[in-house]
Amino acid sequence: MKTVEGIGNIVERGGFSEESASRFVVPVELCELDSFSAPERAWTATTVSLNRTHLVISSRRMTFIGREILASIKLASGAVAKLHGTVASCEYHARSMHRIVIALVKTGSGSDPGCAPVQHDEG
Repeated sequence: MKTVEGIGNIVERGGFSEESASRFVVPVELCELDSFSAPERAWTATTVSLNRTHLVISSRRMTFIGREILASIKLASGAVAKLHGTVASCEYHARSMHRIVIALVKTGSGSDPGCAPVQHDEG
C-alpha cells in the first residue's frame, strides 16, 4: 500500500481500523482541492464508515493518495456537516467501485479533526 508522508501507512500504524469505525451509510458530495486550494468539480459518493479521524467512502471515481478532499453531508435535521481531509488510500473494491479512506484534518477551533461548524439551511 502506498503511503503519504505525514500520514504513514494507516494499516500498520493503527491510525484506522474497521473495528474502531462506526458503520455510516449516507450520500455525500465530494470535491478535490487543486494546488491553490480551490474546489474542483464535485461528485457524489456513499459513505461506508466513520470514526473520529477517518471517513471511508465508496465511489465510482478514483482519486490519488495525498489529494485534499472536502466532503459535505446533509444531516437528517437539514443541517450540512462539512469535513476536510487528505486521501490516505484509494483501492479498487468491486463492480467499478473504489474504497477511499480519507484522513480527516483538524479545521477551525473544534477539538475533532475534520469538523467544520454545522450550517443550517435557511428557508
